[in-house]
Amino acid sequence: MLIATVLGAPGNSTITEGASEKGPSNPTEDTTTAEAGNITHLDIDWTRRTEVWQGFYGNVSGSISLQTGGGDVFYEWNATTMQGEVLATRDSITDWSAINCTNSTHWETEESALSISTTSVEGINETYDTTTHAEFSIGSKTFDANTCRAVRPFVTGGVEGAFYNIMLNTDVDTTVYTAILAEDTAGFDSAEVDFELLVPVNTATGQSTYYFYVEIA
Repeated sequence: MLIATVLGAPGNSTITEGASEKGPSNPTEDTTTAEAGNITHLDIDWTRRTEVWQGFYGNVSGSISLQTGGGDVFYEWNATTMQGEVLATRDSITDWSAINCTNSTHWETEESALSISTTSVEGINETYDTTTHAEFSIGSKTFDANTCRAVRPFVTGGVEGAFYNIMLNTDVDTTVYTAILAEDTAGFDSAEVDFELLVPVNTATGQSTYYFYVEIA
């Protein structure tokens, strides 16, 4: 992960990274006894770890500051309500004016760049597979509800919740994975967080580096 600046307001953003966890890479084995003359019905359930996706979750805090380049603060306003977005992209972005909804050309380019099979059940368009999301804004551009490719990571109990994730692009090669903040909401493990975000990685190497941006309304 790389640290980037807050959108729309000069200043610094920092990331404090907690522990990471992985599920089992392969299903655990089980056995049954085969006996001559028997015909046996078997129902088999399996789960394996994803080869494509990384999940990020956590909280956002911040302030608006009037300060010098050396960090001397003249005055500061604390953000008391977290409304906005967390954005992750593998490219550094300085111009956000062209940001728009991702289309099929974009996600096909993205899958190719990350060595994701077009037939994978955990591909990008198979994961960001709806257009269900709330209205949001990036800079001066407003996106109407239910217009971009989206997904909702799970909350407690393994059901989709209030954490809307949206795919955006600033150009054909630069995809921006965007989480709309949902302040103090119970996440996948019941703990209260402000966001959950699904991002893909390069399947050839098993990892990718992301720049993180935050925009607070």
